[in-house]
Amino acid sequence: MKFTLFILFISTLSLFSKNNDIKSLISQVEIDSLIKNVRVLSGEDSAYVEDSQTIISHRVSGNGNDLAAYYIREILESYGLPAFEHDYREGGKNIYAIQEGSRFPEKRYIICAHYDSVTDFCADDNASGVSTVLEAARILSSHQFEYTIIYALWDEEEIGLIGSDYFAKQAKENNEEILGVINFDMLAWDENNDGLYDIHSDNNSQELVDKVLSINKDYNIPLNHRLYNPGVPATDHASFAKQGFSAITFGEAFFSGDDNIHYHKATDKVSEFNLDYYLELSKLAVGTLASLAKPSLETSIKESGYYDLIKIKNYPNPFSYSTQIYYSLASSSNIELALYDILGNKVLVLDKGFRNLGGHTIELNGNDLVAGNYFIILKISDSSYFLKINKMER
Repeated sequence: MKFTLFILFISTLSLFSKNNDIKSLISQVEIDSLIKNVRVLSGEDSAYVEDSQTIISHRVSGNGNDLAAYYIREILESYGLPAFEHDYREGGKNIYAIQEGSRFPEKRYIICAHYDSVTDFCADDNASGVSTVLEAARILSSHQFEYTIIYALWDEEEIGLIGSDYFAKQAKENNEEILGVINFDMLAWDENNDGLYDIHSDNNSQELVDKVLSINKDYNIPLNHRLYNPGVPATDHASFAKQGFSAITFGEAFFSGDDNIHYHKATDKVSEFNLDYYLELSKLAVGTLASLAKPSLETSIKESGYYDLIKIKNYPNPFSYSTQIYYSLASSSNIELALYDILGNKVLVLDKGFRNLGGHTIELNGNDLVAGNYFIILKISDSSYFLKINKMER
């Protein structure tokens, strides 16, 4: 009996600790941080992108939106996350970063938004969603979670969900364990100040909906929801729902009668935001993701020396068509990054030469590889770092 009570006490203590962690993480969401990235992405402020001071004048895919993609990648890398730039087709570029889980690294939650637009500015649609994803990365990247988190920003949503559709199909083909996808599309318009927001879901995503609602209630976030099931098919969660993954979108009450009068216009600027509403929706986003991914009771990533390590990772793994190889250097060095078969034969040199400290991404095209196990080996001076990868049959 005493042993049972002890176990119950430990379980309650653990739950209390994790609940306090969620409350603390929610409290770290800052409107100034959110608006800073919105202003840069919508072209109202300049920023350093690839070592040059520049203005992101637009995010229209057809007219070239690489500056926005590079800015997003650099922000994610600045938080110590392996960031991947995936040119899935000419003119289409997804950006995503991976925070590996401490207990269940193969099981993943995705938090995402589209970064492309239809005209200039487009602060609400959808720089607001992108900035919320970046804010989640800023806060959560310095903590450990039991499940892996993917911070993803999709291209070409405005012309048919092309970027997210490509990623979702590849994830399905690779049998990835994606436990849930939370997408944000337009988070900052609340003209009547009633705190109403929309949730778009389907019958496969009730657990995600319940988590959003419980975070909203348990942490006293002053918002009210309206649920749509089935949800609107014209935003990025639908790409994942179509592949059988649990996925939702939440955002402002666009379908509940409070649609943004500046939608798809160059008048969609930060000055039109309801800042209090945007802050609360972003708190709800961070709290929901953190609760799903489950804070680890171990030391934080920064305290454990995460940023001091030389890292080599790839995504997806296993893969059918292509995979992104990411490596980071603690200092500028001469390197060789190569692919080896299981017999130790060098199959392909992926990267070689003097490389600056920080993160680097290389795409491995698997078209000419037979299915099976391989090794990626990163050689730096007299040291080698190994990564096992698997090429699947198509």
